[in-house]
Amino acid sequence: MKTNLFILFILILFGVNDIYAFPNYYIETLDRTTSYNCSWRRATDDATVLIGDTMFDQIVTRVSNNRTLTFSSQRNSGKTIQLTRDNQTIWIRTGKTESQLTIPESAEWLQTPGLLLDQFIRSDLSVKSFVLVGLDRLMVIMLEAKKIKTEDKIIGAKMIRNAQRVELRPAGFLGLFWMATMWFDSESGAFLRYEGPIGGPGSKWFEIEKKF
Repeated sequence: MKTNLFILFILILFGVNDIYAFPNYYIETLDRTTSYNCSWRRATDDATVLIGDTMFDQIVTRVSNNRTLTFSSQRNSGKTIQLTRDNQTIWIRTGKTESQLTIPESAEWLQTPGLLLDQFIRSDLSVKSFVLVGLDRLMVIMLEAKKIKTEDKIIGAKMIRNAQRVELRPAGFLGLFWMATMWFDSESGAFLRYEGPIGGPGSKWFEIEKKF
């Protein structure tokens, strides 16, 4: 696991002590060649804190009612990005530079959608709209998650019965040019697999799969 000093610093600011509760492990694969053992852990203070060690960065994010409140990322390049929501504004801090993005007041911000769509998976809804911030260009992206069907799916050499298949697309016209597919446990809503572009149209293929 990469150095955890950034994660430890952020968690101290949040006043979180139980930093290694409920680990979940995944395999990330970029361009079908490069793999990384990814982990996500969950702790709680007044909101839920998710701690991620991924192929690209170290992440600490605070969520409440499955919506992102703050998001901090230390990229492998050394760049640090901190995002904080304040009503319709998402404040962005990169080093000493601060800027802002505007989102609709009613918009749900799900910066880590695979970990925050469990309520949607368990609900009777067929479509869910939300926003996230693209970290490369620091721009707001409107997305729609749509339930397609339940199907038997092999995840990490384990057969998952009735996994919920979900298609993820940008809202509106851009949805014609980009799509990713995700699978979830239909009963618990737990994230199982992602496959699709790592970024915008034309970017490298990326997969995340849960380890059992």
